[in-house]
Amino acid sequence: MDADPRTGSGVPVRGAGRLEIHASDAEGEPRILTTAEVATPAEQEVRLKVSLDRFMDGGSIWLEAVTSAEELTIEDVRWVISEPLRERLTSVVICTFNRADDCLNTMRALGEDTELLAVLENVYVVDQGTDTVQSREDFDKVVGLFQGKLRYLRQPNLGGAGGFTRGMFEISQAGGKHANVLLMDDDVLLEPETVLRMSAFANNSTDPVIVGGQMLYLYHPNRLHIGAEFTDLPMLRPGVRSQAHCTTWT
Repeated sequence: MDADPRTGSGVPVRGAGRLEIHASDAEGEPRILTTAEVATPAEQEVRLKVSLDRFMDGGSIWLEAVTSAEELTIEDVRWVISEPLRERLTSVVICTFNRADDCLNTMRALGEDTELLAVLENVYVVDQGTDTVQSREDFDKVVGLFQGKLRYLRQPNLGGAGGFTRGMFEISQAGGKHANVLLMDDDVLLEPETVLRMSAFANNSTDPVIVGGQMLYLYHPNRLHIGAEFTDLPMLRPGVRSQAHCTTWT
């Protein structure tokens, strides 16, 4: 973010109640940044503005709605800033191995969202399996959703590292104008909004940044399986195990 970053939430609302923007610090201690009282029978847009100037050590920011006997309807919440630092497209790499149906569903979720498709440069699907995604009946239909932005690649199984590396190699051959690269598993329950937010985050970072995603259980999405991973690079040599830290919440 820049020296004086500001963000806002544009919210179409109707009814009566109160909107609050909350934030927390790195220790999870919450605070209220701003509020707005709402009382309107017809839909109107409410915008709340806050400064992002107290997040040096981390934290979160979120919107809450409070009402009692009255009805309050909120739709299509958006977080925006005055102007992004840059406008760069995002390239996605999906590595898959014998999870054809799951991978096709993930591809479909990407391609069906027209707003998301507009911020994507290309999507590279590196298929290393014997039960290929291409063999599925709906494959050509899903490919057509991407309007020429899908690159389907076949290669022997080189593991996750080999698959993602192939995708990044292909991106580097595409002209070098891209800046944002998203590495994605094949069997995720994808919410397109997540990709939009990560692209916006990358376009507003003052320096290049690598962000590791958290791993949740697909059938228990409220449980964090793996997070806060790290590797001691000087210790990465044959015969020495890399170190990783994982936390499990229930």
